[in-house]
Amino acid sequence: NAKLQRMHSALRPLTRTILRRASAVVALSESLRDQAAETVPEIAMAVIPNGIDTEHYRPADAGQVGSAGPLRVVTVSRLLERKGIHHLLEAVASPSPLDVSLRIVGTGNYERELRHLCGQLHLEDRVRFHGFIPPSGLPAAYQWGEVFALPSLAESFGLVFAEAMACGLAIVGTTAGGIPSVVTTGSDGFLVEPGQPSAIRAALQRFVADRGFARSMGAFGRSKAVEKMGWASVARSYLGVYERVLEA
Repeated sequence: NAKLQRMHSALRPLTRTILRRASAVVALSESLRDQAAETVPEIAMAVIPNGIDTEHYRPADAGQVGSAGPLRVVTVSRLLERKGIHHLLEAVASPSPLDVSLRIVGTGNYERELRHLCGQLHLEDRVRFHGFIPPSGLPAAYQWGEVFALPSLAESFGLVFAEAMACGLAIVGTTAGGIPSVVTTGSDGFLVEPGQPSAIRAALQRFVADRGFARSMGAFGRSKAVEKMGWASVARSYLGVYERVLEA
């Protein structure tokens, strides 16, 4: 985003002053910490993720969702080009349609292009656009699925990845930005290089071929979300920062 980069460049002297005067600096992810370090390399920064309510975002009850039919894939996102959802559609379609059912939750200025692409790729019977769903309804949207897929081209943290993991979904994402701070490839999902539909397809095919594999990754991700991204854990991390500041 060239406009955003210009703004950050113009504000860098002010940003440097603010960070240097702070008693402590916390970044949401390693990638944001590394970006901030370009401005103030002399400052040590803690990394604490965004917190999520792991009671609100939780797996579906046993037996609530079956395992018959196509692999159920969910995307929750603002529909922007940088979210890479067009690459997900291409992955599902080519060279032949994957046996998946994809639900896309969200709205944005790229929705018309995505709907048009669905038509071009003949995916109308496999893809459903749900529009905006309020936070109160998001757990049910995640719980319908087995896999959460969002191949972002850029991402600062990716709260939706944490929410999906808390709901017990296996993940297909990219190595962009802060996503690797949330998802560990091979443990709770697969991360591929941004802009690679063939790699996205290969990851989805693993889950199509073995639904139990998706469930086991989802269970691991749920445990990690509770342990590292639940509010109790995040609060303890911030308390530790405050205590170090007070001691100093």
